[in-house]
Amino acid sequence: MSLPSHSTPRGRWAPTPSGLLHVGNARTALVAWLSIRKARGTLVFRLEDLDGPRTVRGMAEAGAEDLCWLGLDWDEGPEAGGAFGPYVQSQRDEIYERALERLAAAGRGPEEGDDLTQGLEASQIGRLHGRQVGRPLAQGR
Repeated sequence: MSLPSHSTPRGRWAPTPSGLLHVGNARTALVAWLSIRKARGTLVFRLEDLDGPRTVRGMAEAGAEDLCWLGLDWDEGPEAGGAFGPYVQSQRDEIYERALERLAAAGRGPEEGDDLTQGLEASQIGRLHGRQVGRPLAQGR
């Protein structure tokens, strides 16, 4: 899949559904919304639901409703759809698998058996998806 070049700016707001929308979330969403609307661009709402233990059922929907109540909207997202979905991070595994396969076929990807955490600091490893840590590439697929 090749991505089209965009002459229009694209921005995103990517919350983690771990609780109710708070002032900091709303401020970040407002800044993203204002900057992309001023540039006449496309705003993407992408849900970052990769931290399973912190994800709270219903919080994504509640946050989206709160943003609508504040008068904010987006052009692409879980409910709105769009050309670059899915917009829920946990549903994108297949896309990343295909990208890794294309890189490997071109001789530019990690080698089978590589530990993808090698050379990372502990704080960086802590941010990886749980399935990625300590597993060679072939087993992590």
